[in-house]
Amino acid sequence: PINVHLEHFPLDNSSAYEALSYVWGEPSETETISLDRQEIKVTLNLESALRHLRRGDSDKVLWIDAIYIDQNNNRERNPYGHRIG
Repeated sequence: PINVHLEHFPLDNSSAYEALSYVWGEPSETETISLDRQEIKVTLNLESALRHLRRGDSDKVLWIDAIYIDQNNNRERNPYGHRIG
């Protein structure tokens, strides 16, 4: 199973994480992962990316906009005021 944990990292330490940010595929096609011990639905593409990027022997630090940003909140998705349809 995919287990994700949220942590805060300073933005000025970009070497502390890798970023995943793109359109994650069909939003109705989902898979369940564990986020801080709670089940959440993510797209099949994101689940597959997490499965392929994970390490077996240590943690991997990622910034994933599809998880970190509330995708149902236009203001949070686009803080610069442009309308996203």
